Amino acid sequence: MTSSLELLERKRSQILEEDYILRALFNGSSLTRRQLEALLLEAEDYSIGRRRTFEEKAKLMGITRGSYAKILGQALRNITQSLHTLLLLGYMGLLGERRFSWLLEISQALEAGELYDALKILEELAEKATRHPQSPRPAP
Repeated sequence: MTSSLELLERKRSQILEEDYILRALFNGSSLTRRQLEALLLEAEDYSIGRRRTFEEKAKLMGITRGSYAKILGQALRNITQSLHTLLLLGYMGLLGERRFSWLLEISQALEAGELYDALKILEELAEKATRHPQSPRPAP
């Protein structure tokens, strides 16, 4: 499993190209590359106990302060919406349903450090989701 500190030690622009699991998870996420980069800059500040200004972080990304603030805000909204979706499903009792057992399987695989197994479950789920549903067959 790649730690956030390991990610931050690499060049931010190469993270997705170097880490297969991170790239696969990113591709299925609701974050853009710029949003992920902004989150990494924020995490970098937190992990090293440094507090750079938005201007400094924006300069690192080659954008304006306003653009940085907008991108970071969008990233945080995407994360919040994803968490609310999971909480909603849990509140409605849908996460315990057999149909959503994949979520528990992924969680257990990640907890056990079996990243490739978790990724395989995600890929199978994505494949099922993109198949065209078949029409129900008439009852005999």
